[in-house]
Amino acid sequence: MAFNKFMHPRNIYKEKRPDFKALAVKYEEFREQATQDLTGKVHLDFKKPESHRALMCALLKDDFGLDVQIPLDRLIPAVPQRLNYILWLEDIFGMQKNLKGIDIGTGASCIYPLLGCKTNNWSFLTTEVDEQNLQFARENVTRNGMNEFIEVVHSKSDHVLSEVLSDRPGAYDFCMCNPPFFGSYLEAQGVLSSKTADRPEPMSISTASEVEGIVQGGEVEFVKKMISQSLVLKDKVRVYTSMLGKKSSVQKLKAELVNSQITNFASTEFCQGRTMRWAIAWTFDPTITFPKSAFHQKSKEKPPLSYVIPAGVLDIDYTVTALGRKVKDMLDDLKIGYKHITNTTAELVLHVSAKEIMWTNQRKKRRQNLRASLETEKKVKSDIDDGQGDKDDAENMEDSGVIMEDTDTGNTSDMVNVKETPKSDIKNNYNQDISEAAGANEPENKSALDVVTDAESVAASDIKGIHLLEQTVSPTIPTFCAVSSTRMEKDSSVHAHAMSSCSSADLTEPVESNASCSSTHTVGITVPDMSESKLKSSAIAPVVEGTTEAEFMFKSKLSVKKFSSAIQMEIAWMEGGNRELMHQLLQYFKNKLK
Repeated sequence: MAFNKFMHPRNIYKEKRPDFKALAVKYEEFREQATQDLTGKVHLDFKKPESHRALMCALLKDDFGLDVQIPLDRLIPAVPQRLNYILWLEDIFGMQKNLKGIDIGTGASCIYPLLGCKTNNWSFLTTEVDEQNLQFARENVTRNGMNEFIEVVHSKSDHVLSEVLSDRPGAYDFCMCNPPFFGSYLEAQGVLSSKTADRPEPMSISTASEVEGIVQGGEVEFVKKMISQSLVLKDKVRVYTSMLGKKSSVQKLKAELVNSQITNFASTEFCQGRTMRWAIAWTFDPTITFPKSAFHQKSKEKPPLSYVIPAGVLDIDYTVTALGRKVKDMLDDLKIGYKHITNTTAELVLHVSAKEIMWTNQRKKRRQNLRASLETEKKVKSDIDDGQGDKDDAENMEDSGVIMEDTDTGNTSDMVNVKETPKSDIKNNYNQDISEAAGANEPENKSALDVVTDAESVAASDIKGIHLLEQTVSPTIPTFCAVSSTRMEKDSSVHAHAMSSCSSADLTEPVESNASCSSTHTVGITVPDMSESKLKSSAIAPVVEGTTEAEFMFKSKLSVKKFSSAIQMEIAWMEGGNRELMHQLLQYFKNKLK
């Protein structure tokens, strides 16, 4: 894959790719290596060292005004990649000017000091162990008139930093390095590589010499020596940095920094073409703050989820305004908070915050709600039927003038004998017992039959008017009692007392329990607690726009906007614990908007 989209944003080659045709016209060396196909497109063969050198020299001359000469048997650097390193150092130090740096192993091209001096007026102390590289580096510095700013010294040991800084006063702002990547010749040839078998072969050739590409222990051991030297030098160098050729080296060196009790460090990526390199930096200066890796941040970004809303859904206007209003209604139903960012006829943008999951298992929830509704309806219908049957039995008993009386008053569990009593006697007995039981609570001129009639009227009206529950606004609602149709206990006075305890007067006050109705069987309808506190706690809290949730499942940006001739919904991830929830939410909208 190509990594140009992750290239440093200030790299001139991110947007401006080299124009091979223009370079071939301007530079003879480049033209000699270029070929042109039948369509007129110019190509280079990167399997040839001459092509690499021609491109490097042409880019440095054309874009930076640098005249560089290097041999074919030494490392030929890629200009965009080296420029990324310089730009990263710029990010670390911000707007600071007149920086002094150290380049460890500058190579024949001396490219880092030349670019740093040309673009930022930095000054450099550079080191090199190879005699041929040392000679070419000094010639390139002189050729570009930068001897005043760049000093090239010969290093003779592995302890490069300690060697060159031991007798030099003052401090340097940074050191940079492109160490040998490999630990052996076999590793350099790919024999000991961890690359997978299906990975394609490189499209270019490496021209690095053995001294430039191989060192004992590879790049990890080389940088570990730099870390150990930095523990001695400390603030002699404000920021220590090195490029790395293998991703696996990054974590190993971070572990080494932790073991060395160095806490301020960072890593980054250099992306260009089909090649990626890594870099690591550490410091003992508490004022240094390392920039975040642009590649790491961008690679974590996922494209927003999108859905083109079909026309004609839900019989509403196919406009951003109408569909946006419908989307907000659905967010309210799901108890998802939202805040307007943009609200125009062309685009609606909301920041949404979901505190609980309400949009999953919709089919299961519909089945459960339907089942509960049917069970409630069945129970209410059964209660009504039982109450109506009790009323009919009481009326039939009154019409026939037959009551059940226990002839053995000493034991209520003995056999009950049935005897017929005239209707007039029943009325007289009721009048007498009601007067004794009710006392001052009932008018003296009110007959027992009237009380029975009143109680039955109230019970019947309550049974028929069961919807009183929905209309009642009082914090407490009475429990409804219906008179039993079973045989009355003891004698008619007990029955009369039971009827009086369920009179219309009692129905206006809260009833503690069904025990207040003393008949053998009663029909009790259980009423949920409708107190004010319960009503408040059970009510669904409305979604208030712009509220800040202390806890949330995820936050995202939801937009409804015109997309060509259609209207598209997009959901972009912002933060949260589970990105899959956002996919589920989009599926919910798809199901509702189709």
